[in-house]
Amino acid sequence: RTVAALTMEKAQFEKYKDALRSSEESFYLTALKNGLTNGSSVFIQQWVNALHIWWGGYLLSLHPDTYTFSNLLTAMFGMMFSLFGVGNAFQNLSDKSKTKESARRILHVLDRKSLIDPLSDDGQKLD
Repeated sequence: RTVAALTMEKAQFEKYKDALRSSEESFYLTALKNGLTNGSSVFIQQWVNALHIWWGGYLLSLHPDTYTFSNLLTAMFGMMFSLFGVGNAFQNLSDKSKTKESARRILHVLDRKSLIDPLSDDGQKLD
């Protein structure tokens, strides 16, 4: 009502459109960066898998009496699951500083001496 009463509809609408445009540009840039990072990560992962399979096939063809297909599968799945574990272990590494700060605050609250001592016999007693 205030905007309509002051005949500011067009000016406010233009401000609103400008705000949408500026947020849209940063959104696209952020989405592009995230997409490139994620795509690069998957690209590297798949190429490492391809190299692993190629190298395993090469070793199987070069040493058929020493290595078996079962050995190749055991090595591949062992590496894959160990990397999953490492990924999960480092997933929340950026939250480490926040965790330390929370622990410090909790310990500060637990260690401080309260101004009210419920076990003390000192002080005024009401009848």
